[in-house]
Amino acid sequence: MEPTTTDEQDSCGFDLVLKELIDFRDESNQSTGSNRFERVLRELMAEREKAAIAADRNRQQTELMAEREKAATEHLKQQTELMAEREKAAVATALLKQQTELMAEREKAAVATALLKQHEETALMFSKQQNDFQLRLQRQQEEFRTKLGQEMRQHNLEKDKLIARQDQERRSALEQQERQHMFFREVVQQLQDEVKVLRHSESGKSSVSRASYIEATR
Repeated sequence: MEPTTTDEQDSCGFDLVLKELIDFRDESNQSTGSNRFERVLRELMAEREKAAIAADRNRQQTELMAEREKAATEHLKQQTELMAEREKAAVATALLKQQTELMAEREKAAVATALLKQHEETALMFSKQQNDFQLRLQRQQEEFRTKLGQEMRQHNLEKDKLIARQDQERRSALEQQERQHMFFREVVQQLQDEVKVLRHSESGKSSVSRASYIEATR
């Protein structure tokens, strides 16, 4: 059996008092019942007081329930706001983490780009130095070949001059030797002629031949 509420109890009490008053009215016509009237009046006042107390209690319970509901709603609102704040904080933390990671990636990319640029500059500088060295080496080789060619030409010229001088000296020596041979042949021929003459000439003529011989040898 379900328990009766305060309103149902008030309704039953009011019906009972109303019934008693009706009975009292019916009986008051037969006999005087002042005691009963007073009793009914007191009961009516007690019922009214109970109703007032019950109403006040109901009001207090309603207010308490309203306060509890309000507190629960406020608590739920606070929890919702707290969860929203936590969610916002989590989103902000995730965004901050993403930004930090992005900045780290950008920094790494910048460092890698700087290293690549430095490597390219170093390779370019090394290539330029190598090209400069090859050009200098080529110029030195060309200068060396040119100088060597000049020295060889100079050497050949000097050699040709030396050979020409030696040929000239040899020809001069040969010519001188030939002149000497011719002179000796002439002298021998002349001596032979003189001997022949001496054999057939007189002594005076022999003296003249000697004088001619001496003059020729000079």
